Amino acid sequence: MIRNITLLSALICIGLMYCNIETGHSLSSTPPVGHTGAFALGELTCAKSGCHAGNGPQNSGPGNLVINFPGGEYTPGMSYDMSVTINDPGFMQYGFQLIAVADDGLSEGEFISTTSLTTISSDSGRDYISHFNIPDAVGSTFEFTWVAPASNVGTVTFYGVGVSADGSNSPVGDFVYASELAISGQAGDAIGDVNQLQSVSLYPNPVKDHFKLDFDLSDKETVRAELLDMSGKLVQYWDLQDAKPGANSFDLRLDAAYAPGAYVLKLDAGASTHSSSLIIQ
Repeated sequence: MIRNITLLSALICIGLMYCNIETGHSLSSTPPVGHTGAFALGELTCAKSGCHAGNGPQNSGPGNLVINFPGGEYTPGMSYDMSVTINDPGFMQYGFQLIAVADDGLSEGEFISTTSLTTISSDSGRDYISHFNIPDAVGSTFEFTWVAPASNVGTVTFYGVGVSADGSNSPVGDFVYASELAISGQAGDAIGDVNQLQSVSLYPNPVKDHFKLDFDLSDKETVRAELLDMSGKLVQYWDLQDAKPGANSFDLRLDAAYAPGAYVLKLDAGASTHSSSLIIQ
């Protein structure tokens, strides 16, 4: 059955103060979850008393929030490079938080951190991607990857709430912005209709020097696995020419002692792609 899915993005409570002015707790590391502006889920924005309400309700400032998605529709199971931008120059810090949920309020799809400025957290069945360790004047655009649900779940709406902050540790001087973007699902109910790669998993994760990669392939294709660092630079690749239709399992070994941290493992099979987060110890 096709369901509606809502992808809720929120650029929220960054760096500044934990939405309680009395604590003065800085959150440039990462924001608290649950301030996405998803009112139907009981989540408010940061334009509230004790947080960032000093300049009035959202969209009271001179700027705006833009949610960037490549095209007007998604293909089930495909990966999309996205970004969010707060167009409000001259502020010290910006940040973001994003959530993708279906009608039941639980997460759908998968977020992939592709830079060191983002992180993923979970709460009550919802997965959030947020800014992480934001330095001053880092810029107001944040990039990430969203992997669409494995089947066509109908319209996906992106709801965004953003904050541009002056870094004064006071709600006065900050602005909150909100916007939304709706996209439709491409025809085809099953991922197998449009995507060669299915049931992708890798383990152990974190990894030291090698890991197992499992996936199902619907047709004969040469599969290429790429290890990317958080800046998107290619670190290592494997051409999996022995991949066959059906279940596949490969033991992949790292060629060098790479710096510990988060990486992205990207799979390409014909026109199909899949990205997963990989942590190297």
